[in-house]
Amino acid sequence: MVVVSLSSIAAGRAVLNFDDLQAERNYDPFASYSQSKLAVLKWRIALQQRSDAAGWGIRSIAAHPGVAVTELIARGPGLDSEFGKKWAVERDRYHCAAQGALPTLYAATALEAVGGAYYGPTGDNEKRGPLGFAKMPAAAADRSNSDVLWQLSERLTGVTYR
Repeated sequence: MVVVSLSSIAAGRAVLNFDDLQAERNYDPFASYSQSKLAVLKWRIALQQRSDAAGWGIRSIAAHPGVAVTELIARGPGLDSEFGKKWAVERDRYHCAAQGALPTLYAATALEAVGGAYYGPTGDNEKRGPLGFAKMPAAAADRSNSDVLWQLSERLTGVTYR
């Protein structure tokens, strides 16, 4: 079995705020998005380690699309927003939505995809380019709060993995 988690290059600028993980007191859309993508990376590692230890046979793999031209900005902050205007300047340098889907499809279907790995585009600061191993943000590799995140995930979802 393969479990694919979708992350983002935005995870590299995130910090897990356990005091307000659900952004109930202070909501910032970009910080919340980045934090969620960092949490996905940490959770993916924790799942792989638990699977290996318990013999579940799960390959837990993460992927990110880079920057693909989709309707995300138009339907999110809007093309007239400050973020949308910055995005539009470089829009022609990004790849198409189909190219952005390749890392996720590879992680889900390739027999040679490695459990615990993180895949994405490898060129132009991982915004686009050929498929390969993505750079792991230092905060994602830090195991110091992985168990806390795992236990919180179980509590919030009501699902215990044994």
